[in-house]
Amino acid sequence: SENFLSDLCKSECYLPPLELEDAKDNTFLETTFDITSANKVRHWLKNDNVPGVPKTAWRYSHFHSHTSFTQKKSVLMACLKKVHKMASDGSARRQSAGAKLEEFKALNYPKKMLWTACTTMAIQTRDPTWFKVRNDLTN
Repeated sequence: SENFLSDLCKSECYLPPLELEDAKDNTFLETTFDITSANKVRHWLKNDNVPGVPKTAWRYSHFHSHTSFTQKKSVLMACLKKVHKMASDGSARRQSAGAKLEEFKALNYPKKMLWTACTTMAIQTRDPTWFKVRNDLTN
């Protein structure tokens, strides 16, 4: 078993520059969670990129890249759908969505495109939290 663990920790299954990372506290796979004082579990999409701090992970194409508009829009919507599904409540959803949208703003995605994506999410999910997220974009 020690040989197995040793081989696993070498992270040879990933090609450079990818590498295996140690798990962080309160994180499981793609979910960050918190246990409240009332013993309730709150969870949201893991995001190592904190708004206002230099990025630690680069995931998406710059808006002015050669990727088609349709692909950029699809990636944005897929990210917001993932944010929606992985949040336990409206507050976690709003915070997680705000952080994710900051990543796209940093990549020069037009504010109108982000605003429209939030509106689409509100209509598709029937969750008014997305209108609050949309309003946060203008502040």
